[in-house]
Amino acid sequence: METFHLLAAGFASAQPAVVRPAVLASALVAACGCGAGDAPLADTSPPAHLRVAAPDGTLVELGAPARRIVPTNSSAVDFLAVLVGPERLAALPAQAFTYSLLDPRFSDWDRSRTFHTYRAEDVLALGPDLVVSHAWQSPDTTALLREAGVAVVAIPTVHTFDDVLETVGFLGALLEVPERAAAFRADLLRRRDALAAAERPSLRVLSYTNIGVGGWTAGEGTTAHLVIELAGLTNAAAEGGGRSHYRLDVERLLELDPDVIVVGVGDEVMSPAARYLREEPAFRHLRALREDRVVELPVELFSTNSHHLVTAAERLAAAVDGSD
Repeated sequence: METFHLLAAGFASAQPAVVRPAVLASALVAACGCGAGDAPLADTSPPAHLRVAAPDGTLVELGAPARRIVPTNSSAVDFLAVLVGPERLAALPAQAFTYSLLDPRFSDWDRSRTFHTYRAEDVLALGPDLVVSHAWQSPDTTALLREAGVAVVAIPTVHTFDDVLETVGFLGALLEVPERAAAFRADLLRRRDALAAAERPSLRVLSYTNIGVGGWTAGEGTTAHLVIELAGLTNAAAEGGGRSHYRLDVERLLELDPDVIVVGVGDEVMSPAARYLREEPAFRHLRALREDRVVELPVELFSTNSHHLVTAAERLAAAVDGSD
């Protein structure tokens, strides 16, 4: 009976998620000792309230509208905040207060409703009816949560503008706010088109990170590349087949000699990368420094993997336009 008690406790802790008949049947067989040849058990699982196909093809089923949603990373927080707001969120990951663009509705958020690590026991303690994670997060934790009967959605990493639109549309359907999602998609398209329509000089832009352990940049296939393209500019780091994030030594930076360098800044007065660029004598002849075209983006935009990529592109375009 111990096996049955453990399984039953797992089902009871996740009522909104659909329990599949095969899983329920196997639990009951284990409890009563019934043989495989006995008559099949009746399907006692509740009908799914909602079935939506996720971007990765996974079928997500909810037994009731999600009211205790737990986003497990800043990207998920960004998407959920614009679609449902704080009233339907059970908790926030601690990183959201550094890497998410939280609007004033979150200013009085109870910090006791936060967690630090994507671990099954930490998330289950929050009593979620839906968990929105990310493709790169622990698959073991995701599997444990699903085994406990919790619906888990892993949103994809954004590589293109269409990825943003697809994620907004999917979450809008899953959270049963399709009209709000459609309006937001339309606004994103309008902003994308406005960026594309602007006349702007064809400048070469380089994303640069350096916190004292060497420089890094971002080539094709990264969010930085997408931001630069949305702003109507050219990613210097993608030249010569540069892809993903890669180390950038002094010689290569001098060779690229971009028109604009983009860095991230947090609570510091000046970005560590910007300080290094301005204090290193070898860089004094870089075109971006000579023409004062080092753009500092808040870390929430510099590191975003959500619809705020459009916001980052708007900030970059405005900074470039303002320096002409």
